[in-house]
Amino acid sequence: MATAVKTHTVLWLTVLSVLAAPAIVHSSRLMVILLDGFRWDYFNIHGMGLKGFPKLFQIGTKVEYTVLDFPTLSYPNYYTIMTGLYDDIHGMVANYMYDEVREEEFLIGTNPEYNQSFWWDGGDPLWITATRQKKSAHMYYWPNCEVLIRGLTPASCVPYIGIPSRRNFIKATSEGMALLHKKRADVVGIYYELTDATGHRYGPRSAELKQVIRDLDEDIYGLLADWERRNLRDKVDIIIMSDHGMTDVSPERVVRIENYVNASDVQRFLEYGAFMSIWPKDGKLDEVYNSLVNASKHMSVYKREETPEHWHYRKHYRISPIVVSMETGWIVLKPNQTYKYYNESQPLSGTHGYDNTYTDMRGIFVAAGPNFKASFVSKPIHAVDMYQVMCKSLGIQPSAHNGSWSRVKEMWVGSAATHLELNHYLIFVWAVVVYIYLYM
Repeated sequence: MATAVKTHTVLWLTVLSVLAAPAIVHSSRLMVILLDGFRWDYFNIHGMGLKGFPKLFQIGTKVEYTVLDFPTLSYPNYYTIMTGLYDDIHGMVANYMYDEVREEEFLIGTNPEYNQSFWWDGGDPLWITATRQKKSAHMYYWPNCEVLIRGLTPASCVPYIGIPSRRNFIKATSEGMALLHKKRADVVGIYYELTDATGHRYGPRSAELKQVIRDLDEDIYGLLADWERRNLRDKVDIIIMSDHGMTDVSPERVVRIENYVNASDVQRFLEYGAFMSIWPKDGKLDEVYNSLVNASKHMSVYKREETPEHWHYRKHYRISPIVVSMETGWIVLKPNQTYKYYNESQPLSGTHGYDNTYTDMRGIFVAAGPNFKASFVSKPIHAVDMYQVMCKSLGIQPSAHNGSWSRVKEMWVGSAATHLELNHYLIFVWAVVVYIYLYM
């Protein structure tokens, strides 16, 4: 009799453990869209009449806002988002860099050296992780998707050769959805830059930017219609995120670095605006630092090893010996530099790159599809958290990363647990079963 009771107890506990076990995410195909410079509150601009993004919020998960990596620039955050690693781990520490070991510069869009693999091999971006695990990755205009990274490239890459137009974006989303529909792609990545370029040229409050957002919203609405028309809503996840925000700047809020430091003591200045990297000449580090550290109340100056802990910006050798970070809305210019938007004659009206705790530097993350809750608002997540979400959606094993599962676990259908959490749960259940069987 006792044996029969034990046997029935074991059977019932086994059934209950299966019924109560946390849900497991099923692998899907995935479309990822990166909106450069799309600030977290652009959805809330009064009088926009948006319909695409609101529909996405209704059928999917919206994160309150995202905390991006410092510096809140494009290339560092492109790579943090796609690798799940902090800048000082993956080594993509700025838009413009100097590698002291190889004595080479990374100057986006201006020198061929920035396509060399060594700049990129510090991380395992999603399209490489997926390719290694026999998934087919197709990238559109994604910066440097053509680069050989850790010996691999994606199945296809339409290279970035200039700011992709609205027509380019519509074509990419249409082609990408068709590839996913035909199962010729497992993951499609699309890069969109018009929000960033327009924010720089005209400012984040400008009529020009509002029109870009309206156009983008209309195109997102069209994408969702295509997704549903192809009956992919329960087969393909869509994730849309941004790499940083944007804030207003003006010629009245400028610090000129040559007013405080002897330029002949400096080997190179790289970057300008919200952030600057400085390499003093040999023996001049303390002299240059001391001349700048108290130069302006609008400018914070650090030695590499003394940068704020929340930046995660100390370890990598490509980080400059001196790092300059500006108060939000203020910019710093290199010696003899003109106040303008990059190589254009037009003045700079908006920028980014500031401390990643500043409100205007926040970004977005929205996800919809079979794996994500509908009409759900998630608490804030960080840039390093996104990689594991994309890997989970695809059903692939992520490489080592700095993300936190606790910040993203609630957005999944069934609040899906990680395999580790599931294993812990089952171990606990079977420990109870064994105890009852042996001792009751």
